Parts: sequence; C-alpha cells; structure tokens
Amino acid sequence: MVERTLFNWVKAGRQGKLKGAESMVVSAELMEICRLRDALARVKMETDPV
Repeated sequence: MVERTLFNWVKAGRQGKLKGAESMVVSAELMEICRLRDALARVKMETDPV
C-alpha cells in the first residue's frame, strides 16, 4: 500500500497537481523502484492462492 501511495504522489507531481511539491525532488531511480514494486505487488496478488 505504501508503494502505491508513493506512486500516486509521483504521478500527481508529474501532472503538477501535487500541492507543496516545489521542495520535493524525486529521482528517476526512485520512480522506477516505485513502479517495479507496484508491478510486483500486482503479480503477487494474481499468483498467490486464496
């Protein structure tokens, strides 16, 4: 859940919709890590038995 929140913040920042983002700097590496974590979480949900 934390990864998804971070992803949403980064997305909002890219779109200029994040308030107070002027002081926040997100590196390309951090954005890629966030994207990969989100993808991994989705794959785990799809493959884990219920």
